Amino acid sequence: MVPPPMITSSWRRPVILIVTLSYALVAALSIVFFHARSNRLDSRIARELVAHLGPSWRSALFELSRPVIALALLGLLVIAALLSGRSDVAVLAIVGPSIALGITELVLKPLVGRHWLNSASLSFPSGHETGVASAAIVLLVASCQLRLRVWRRALIVAVLTTWVVLAAVGLVRGRVHYATDTVGAVALSAAVVLTIALVIDRAAAGRAWPRARWRWRRSPDRWGPRCRP
Repeated sequence: MVPPPMITSSWRRPVILIVTLSYALVAALSIVFFHARSNRLDSRIARELVAHLGPSWRSALFELSRPVIALALLGLLVIAALLSGRSDVAVLAIVGPSIALGITELVLKPLVGRHWLNSASLSFPSGHETGVASAAIVLLVASCQLRLRVWRRALIVAVLTTWVVLAAVGLVRGRVHYATDTVGAVALSAAVVLTIALVIDRAAAGRAWPRARWRWRRSPDRWGPRCRP
């Protein structure tokens, strides 16, 4: 039995729109911050966070962006998906964040060349935030495969959104990234993970059609009662 698509037909067009806008935002930010550093918006956000969030908040929020959290959640999701017969969700959980991080670290950071302050560290987009956001989007897609009441689904969305936002705040308050670095990371994560989900759905649909047609041809009831002795 072929599992239902991760992105249903009713959500396909909105998801494609989100993917398109996310890619456009990443491209625009990459051009704006090409070999650039801080700007007024980044500086103002950083000052406000430093003024209102003390050292204890800085440490607590920064912990939310630790890769071990995202890896643990994705690992549990892969196990649960395989046990439930949803190999497509397991593939998304492995491939989606991996490609998003690969593009972040190996393509965009060297290409854009945005440095953090006067250091040699490349900052756009944020690798830590890409890990958090890509994991959160995978978990969101996976949660949509479950039969849940509206309030429970809304709670999942709220928790995942809060995790992504607070992790970004922790990175900016911790003086590790500019605010716009985290925005680019979220946009890239949404674009990559949702694109891979659509590709996986498309591939699964393409494999299902030949199998169904083959079963129809080989079925003894293909021609109905007239072919029976």
